[in-house]
Amino acid sequence: MGIKMNQKDFDLLDAVLEDYEKNGKTDKVCPYCGTPIVKKVVGMGYSINCQTPDCLRENCRGI
Repeated sequence: MGIKMNQKDFDLLDAVLEDYEKNGKTDKVCPYCGTPIVKKVVGMGYSINCQTPDCLRENCRGI
């Protein structure tokens, strides 16, 4: 990852997850580059990231 994440970043990613749970989509954008944030399901895990390489990203692996 190209940036050091802070608590606001983690809160934003949590809000993105809540949006996807409730609505199946989100309208949140990356605070660093302004591109949309997307969630991708990969097997039993997921990845949340903006569309700019080496920017905001969180990965969660399944069991």
